[in-house]
Amino acid sequence: MADIIWLYDRWHSEGGLMTGRCGSFARGLYRAALLSAVGLSLASPAWATDQIVYAFKGLAAGSFDPYQPEYGVVKGPDGKLYGTSRENGDGNQSFGKGAVFQITLRNNHPAIQKVIYKFKGGTRGSLPEGPLVFDSAGNAYGTTPHGGHMNDCQTQGCGTVFKLSPPVGGTGKWTYTVIHRFTSAGGSSPKGALTFDSAGNLYGATWYGGGDNYCTGDIGGCGVIYQLSPPSSGVLWDFKVLHKFQHLVGAVPNGGMIFDQAESALYGTAEGGGTSPLDGVVFKLKRPAPGNNHWAYSDIYNFVYHNDNADGSQPQSGLVFDASGNLYGTTQFGGSANCGGGCGIVFKLTPSGNNWVKSNVHVFTWGNDGRNPFSSLTIDGAGNLYGTTSSGGGAFCGVGCGTVYKLEPNGGSFNYSILHSFQGGANDGSVPHQATLLWDGSTKLYGTTTAGGAASDQAGTVYSVTLP
Repeated sequence: MADIIWLYDRWHSEGGLMTGRCGSFARGLYRAALLSAVGLSLASPAWATDQIVYAFKGLAAGSFDPYQPEYGVVKGPDGKLYGTSRENGDGNQSFGKGAVFQITLRNNHPAIQKVIYKFKGGTRGSLPEGPLVFDSAGNAYGTTPHGGHMNDCQTQGCGTVFKLSPPVGGTGKWTYTVIHRFTSAGGSSPKGALTFDSAGNLYGATWYGGGDNYCTGDIGGCGVIYQLSPPSSGVLWDFKVLHKFQHLVGAVPNGGMIFDQAESALYGTAEGGGTSPLDGVVFKLKRPAPGNNHWAYSDIYNFVYHNDNADGSQPQSGLVFDASGNLYGTTQFGGSANCGGGCGIVFKLTPSGNNWVKSNVHVFTWGNDGRNPFSSLTIDGAGNLYGTTSSGGGAFCGVGCGTVYKLEPNGGSFNYSILHSFQGGANDGSVPHQATLLWDGSTKLYGTTTAGGAASDQAGTVYSVTLP
């Protein structure tokens, strides 16, 4: 485990997130090492997740299951749960090119998992990176960071936006359509959830592309924010770049943007750029006034992490509003001197005139506490916040298998509690990573883990936690 911690700390100290695909590779090495440790853990769970809704079979011979789902699940108009996986089995112990899966809940009976689309690669996209979003007609939309125009982005393609339409009558195959193929000049490697406005336009972000070579060199940019509008004819939607990031004012955005109540502006995070180029920003993109086509970009908070100031660093999640118009989010690093670069924070941004005042809601410290929250927060009707950490929560898995936590408003502060500490193995999931929790509107939270849930090939789970 010492090697894992060394790799983790080196990744942060060398600014891996700002070195393009080398940074992504470093993240992959750390995550692979952590998952390997999870698989080798011999700890016997003292308790289990409230319920493993479904344990993925992974690369077991004959399995077509998804493998290590990272981005959680969303609820479709039909009441079923839907998610994406960057890999899927093809029945011959191969990783595949990714999948979209469906989970049918059946009260006290085992849930049914079904792959509704297996990505083909090439011009049709591969390795989906983010959750799905549904329109009012029941169509699902998502992104892939690879595929599309295969002569661009080092011949891997710069990514796609896709649409999945449900079968007529509820039975049969879903119809898959690519509605946009990226080019490096117009953004590459789309990341995170898409966002609808009330007019039916889609908004998203790409990690790279756009022209500022400071971030990624041969991939060509620090990312963009884009808009897709339904076409008057054909299947490709009308595409427009709303903002190109420059490294001194935000870089490498994470998607998952949200509108304010009036839909006057989009809000999101970028894990780099700002006052300190490696620490990231929270940004606002204001909709243009009538007769004007220019969306106005501004940083509303610049993270600057030092061991002595408890600020966060490198947010990799989206944001949520509460009923009073305050914004909440997480950073994967910073907050304390622990974890070789900070264990991460939950932060709050309060509007004050034309400015925003930032405060820490919770600073993670590792140990029984969580460590490194990659996922966005979920808010319920009472203003309680819920989230996950990718590690921490105890001694299981060496650095901890991750947690589900709750932040309950208490006057001007929040009470922090752990709802579940994952323990891995056959009886529990582990490493929830970037999986934002789904609140069912009542008493349950649903999420995914990238490991655990089986005695052998621990390919992850869909799980539920019942709220106290």
